[in-house]
Amino acid sequence: MLTCSNHNLCLLSVFLEEGLRSIIGLFHLTGLQWARGESLTVTVSPSFRNHFITRGAAKYPHLTSGSVNKIIQAQGTVVLCAVVEGGLEDSDDDEDHPPPPAENKQGSLVVYHHGRVLVAPAHCHQRETFRGSVMKYYTVCDVAFNPLNPRQFLSSGYDLVVQSWEILDSDDNDERKGLNAIHHFPFDSRPQDLIFSPDGSALAINCHDGTVRLYYQDLFEDMIDVHVPFKKFYVAPRGLDHAAGSTLWGMGPSKHLLFTSSEPTERDDFSGFHHAFDTCKGVQAVQFDALEAGDAASLSPDGATLALFTWGKDSTHPIRLYDVRRKVKEAYETEELEKFKVRPQISSNQGQGDTEEVNQASFSPDGRLLAVARNDNALHVYDVRALSRGPLCRFAHHDSDAVGGGGFGIVAARWIQGRDRIGIASGGNDGCVRLWEPALGSKSDIQGAVIGRTDFDVAHFSVGDRQSGEFPLVIGDAGGGMHTYDFANPDGIPI
Repeated sequence: MLTCSNHNLCLLSVFLEEGLRSIIGLFHLTGLQWARGESLTVTVSPSFRNHFITRGAAKYPHLTSGSVNKIIQAQGTVVLCAVVEGGLEDSDDDEDHPPPPAENKQGSLVVYHHGRVLVAPAHCHQRETFRGSVMKYYTVCDVAFNPLNPRQFLSSGYDLVVQSWEILDSDDNDERKGLNAIHHFPFDSRPQDLIFSPDGSALAINCHDGTVRLYYQDLFEDMIDVHVPFKKFYVAPRGLDHAAGSTLWGMGPSKHLLFTSSEPTERDDFSGFHHAFDTCKGVQAVQFDALEAGDAASLSPDGATLALFTWGKDSTHPIRLYDVRRKVKEAYETEELEKFKVRPQISSNQGQGDTEEVNQASFSPDGRLLAVARNDNALHVYDVRALSRGPLCRFAHHDSDAVGGGGFGIVAARWIQGRDRIGIASGGNDGCVRLWEPALGSKSDIQGAVIGRTDFDVAHFSVGDRQSGEFPLVIGDAGGGMHTYDFANPDGIPI
């Protein structure tokens, strides 16, 4: 079957009976039955008589309180975190202490555990308002499984709290009894992303105050009373209104390094600071030469090359490649991304405004290609050996109600590795997850086959390993819905 790694979840490829060839790039979408209760049928190109269907596609509309921020899954468990109306952090400017809006409700942290839906009583506090004491629910920024125990996970929220959880087995249908809140860790600034090191021994948490906190403590231990970071790294100089942005761990020769960038919080500030911190010594190892605001970053699978994306004045969007094996601060190649296609916001389902952003970037498993998911609904693929030639492929989710920066665009791209081919799954604001194969070029008529569809923009998705009890595909949409997909052959036998 497929080869999988920690950085490339892969199971959207199945092997057909004729020649055991991968479906990646070989199928052509010829029929789409999408009424409720019907199946999505995908037929392979005419030379193949076999086809596969989605089996057991399930739809859970409005499962969460708002647009899904993140989906993770492991061994039959799916965890979703989401936005909630009025769920931003409390402001000192609210002198009259207004109550949260009526739409402020629980559902910003939801667990789907072997068929049971568990709505966590998470990231909520009693708040005194001019209408008395009311419960306020906060948006949950991120979730991450304990690398050593997939029945435990962390969540971070706009209530300035990181919470550790344990999933319990229970025959009770009470949705609140399947989760145990282990610990509650308050922060002095909003904790954002939860990033475990590849070996699971350390945890980095980037914060809105421009710091990254590094922990070697086990935040799931029952006896832990306080959380004291091993080190607090300042990504931007103290006093600047910068948040810590893209943060990722090194691998191989850079495994002891933590790469992070700053993002200004003021719209007229285009500056940024970009570092590699030595997590063993607790010091800065490199400050890279880029001066613009951070946007996204990706590390090659061999841990030797950092691709850094920034944005500056006059809508400039440089991409730089750094030799992090030798800790060189100067980029050895710099190129400008192609101009973003921006249109006014015309859909109530959009919220990105007129900003131009790279939502995510990721290297292919062999490190030769770089996929760039942009918020203008475009997916560009570069050959890092010929970066100056521009994109090798330009893919787009054309069927959206507004192509361009008015929506969140392509929120994520996942590389999928087959026996002899590689493909990319991407989710866009056309409500679809599509499959692409760079080797076939941009103009191939089998590019962009729909493998999942939602009622709203795709907000996040997860590709899983069915042999580990995961769904091949889980989609979270901007309306708070979850869609799960399984695959089977024409006889209904799971693949």
